[in-house]
Amino acid sequence: MSEPSVPQAGGESLASAASPVLPLPAAESLLPGREDLLGLRIAAALIDLAVLAGLLVILSAAVGQASVSGGGFSVSVSGAWAAVFLAVALLYYFALEAWIGQTLGKRLLGLRVLGVGETRPSVRAVAVRTLLRIVDWLPLLYLAGFITMLATGTRRQRIGDLVGHTEVARALPVRHRGLALVPLAVVLLAAVGLLVYRSASAGTTLTDRVGGVSFDYPAGWGIESAHSETGSSEENKLWTTTVGPGTQHDMIVVEAFRQNPPVTAANLGAFTRGLQADIQQGTARAGGGVQAGPEKITMAGMPGLRFRVTGITHGSRYTSIRVYAFNGTTGYFVNCQYTSARAAEVTSACDQVVGSFHLGQAATAQNNPQAPHQESGPGNGNSSNGNLGAKVVPAPPGFALSQDPSEHSGPMNAAGFNRYMGSGNLAAGLHFIRGYDVFYDNPGGDIIEVTLFQFATQNDASDFAANWVPGGPVTSKTDPVIPSGTDFDSKTVDQGSADHGVIAIKGNVAFMIDDVTSTTAPVPLVETMARQQYAAL
Repeated sequence: MSEPSVPQAGGESLASAASPVLPLPAAESLLPGREDLLGLRIAAALIDLAVLAGLLVILSAAVGQASVSGGGFSVSVSGAWAAVFLAVALLYYFALEAWIGQTLGKRLLGLRVLGVGETRPSVRAVAVRTLLRIVDWLPLLYLAGFITMLATGTRRQRIGDLVGHTEVARALPVRHRGLALVPLAVVLLAAVGLLVYRSASAGTTLTDRVGGVSFDYPAGWGIESAHSETGSSEENKLWTTTVGPGTQHDMIVVEAFRQNPPVTAANLGAFTRGLQADIQQGTARAGGGVQAGPEKITMAGMPGLRFRVTGITHGSRYTSIRVYAFNGTTGYFVNCQYTSARAAEVTSACDQVVGSFHLGQAATAQNNPQAPHQESGPGNGNSSNGNLGAKVVPAPPGFALSQDPSEHSGPMNAAGFNRYMGSGNLAAGLHFIRGYDVFYDNPGGDIIEVTLFQFATQNDASDFAANWVPGGPVTSKTDPVIPSGTDFDSKTVDQGSADHGVIAIKGNVAFMIDDVTSTTAPVPLVETMARQQYAAL
C-alpha cells in the first residue's frame, strides 16, 4: 500500500519536502566501488550529539544539576528525569527520521535514511533502528555501532540498520538546507547561555571565616547545624562549621583539630598508614568502604591527603570526599558528603572550598611544629600576643589564682564552650575559635571568674553578647566607660548567693568578669577589672 501524501503550502507534499534520494540502479549497492559515507555519517552523528548535549544542559539547568567551576562545567539529571532525557533523545531520532528521513545532522550533510529497495523507510523500520541506538551506543560513544559499520563494508550499516533493514545514502541537494542550522543554533545558544549564567552565578560566592581561616562556598548554600563524619575526637576538636544546600545528607563539614605529634611534609608518609587504617575501620562500621586514596595533595600550601569513601546513614547511601591537611600542631578536615542526586553540585562545591581555603595570620601563628603547643596564662609566666591567656587581667590585690581543683583555669576548646553554655553545639553556630577561663579567690571565700571568648568575626562576638543571659533576674545598665559593655547585679539573693558582673566585646573577643557574693550590693572591683580587661585586649 502506498503511503498517503500530506498537502503542504504550494501543493508540495510532506514526502517531497524531504531530500530526494539520488536514483541508483538496484545492483549498484552491491558494487565494490560504492561511495563510502563513513566520514559523513560520523560528522552527522556528532552534530546530532551536539543537539542532544544542548538539550541535556537545558534540562539539567531546569530540573537537575548544572554547575561551572575551575574552567569546566558539569551537568547531570537523575532518577525519573534521566529517563525523560533518554525518551527525548530517542524521540528526536525517531520523529525526524520517520517524518523526513533525516535528523538535523543528516539534513545538513545531505544524507537520508532508506528502507528496503532504497525507498522511504517504514515507521516500523525507523522505530527498530532508533531503539537499537541504545545497543549501538555501548559501551560508550557508539563504539558497538562503529565496529559494525567497519565490518559491513561500504554499506556502513550499524546494528540498528542491519536489524531494521535500513541504510544511509546521499540525498539530492535541496533548497534551504541551511535552515536546519536554525534549530541547532537555538539549542546550542540556549545551552551556552545557561552555562554562562551559571558561571556568573558561581562567581557570586559566600565566604565563611572561622578559626582564623576562610573558604568560599556556593552562594545558594547556607550555614547548617547538621554534621557528618568528623576528623577528630571531641576533646581535640578546636572548631567545626557546616555548609550545604539544605538537603538532609548533602553537606560540607570543615573542622580544625589539635594534632600531636605535629605533621609536616617530611613525616606525612608515616602518618598516612595509621590514618588510612582508621578510615577503613570507620567506613566498614558505616556499611561502606574506601573507594580511592590516600592521594597526596596540598591545601592552602599545607601537605594533605584525600580519600573517597562510601557509607550509609539513616538508610541512605552516601559518598564522601575527605581531605586532611596539616599545619604543624593543627589539622584541618574537609568532609564533602553527598548522595547520588547531588553528586555534581557537592563535588563542584568541594573543589571550591578546598581551592579557596586560606589560613589567616591568626591561624598560622597558632601553630609551632617544633614544639608542643602551650598557651600562656596569668599563672605560667609565658606571654604571647597570639593567645588569650596572656591577655587575662592579673589577680586583684588580696586575690590569687585559685587552687581549687573544681575551678580549673586554662584554655577552653569548642567542647568546653558548649559545656559552659549548657546547650547544643553553639560553638559551631557562633564560629567560636578558642577561649580562656581563670578563677581568682581570696581567703574570705570570694571568687572572681574572668572568661575570654574569641570568635571568627566581631559580628559573631556581638551575637554572643547580645544573646547571653545571666543566671536569675538581674538589674542591668550600660557600662559608663566600656563601649557596648553591660554591668549586671542580681536582684535577689538565691540560696545565699548573688551574682555581679560585666560583659563586653572588643573586636572579635567577648569577655566576662563575674563575682558571686552574699549580697545584692554592687561590687566596684568587678567594674574596675572589666575596664582593665578591655584595655588589655
